[in-house]
Amino acid sequence: MWHADRDEDDVSDGVHLHKPHAQYVSGLLWCPRSLQALYSSSYDGTVKCLHIERRAFVTEFYSETHEISAFTTDASNAANLWLGTTTGALGAYDTRAGRLSAPIAPRHAKKVNTLSLDTHGRDWLLASAATDASVQVWDVRSLRKPLVAMPLPRASQAAEWAPDGSSRLVVTCFDDRLRVVSLAAAADAAAASSAKAPKAASAPPSRTIQHNTQ
Repeated sequence: MWHADRDEDDVSDGVHLHKPHAQYVSGLLWCPRSLQALYSSSYDGTVKCLHIERRAFVTEFYSETHEISAFTTDASNAANLWLGTTTGALGAYDTRAGRLSAPIAPRHAKKVNTLSLDTHGRDWLLASAATDASVQVWDVRSLRKPLVAMPLPRASQAAEWAPDGSSRLVVTCFDDRLRVVSLAAAADAAAASSAKAPKAASAPPSRTIQHNTQ
């Protein structure tokens, strides 16, 4: 933890070191409702929360069988943790109820690298980026099949929603290109179609930007 705006003559160097996990730390996220809580996930199968005022880490989720490689929380309900694993599984855990709110099941062929909810637009859209060279967009109200599937030439490390409510998604890929994808129309059409798990829609990028992702 870095105290970036400390006084130059402060006796502290502004660094507070914590080691709450036993393995690789795969994610950090401030609680959307309070900057007094910092969530972290790890390959050790846990998601923990650092309560700043209490100066204590609390284990919010633990699994003996899953290595957590990505996570996010609902903006309106930080108690609901969306989890991705090193084997490509995806699910959700309700920390208040102490149970899975969506079973952790295979969704990608390889590791999930990023999970992102469209919290400023269609808050039921969840994007998952994975090492299997795909990005998928899910309706969190029903995870049977993705609403939108985006195959890529190489692995994707990240997919993040625009904060302006436009439901645009920026996607990284190891082919040195960033892709901006407008998903509002495709997601609405897929969600409104047959309840019998329709085929995932495709969504070509509206803009491609050269960027060294190596």
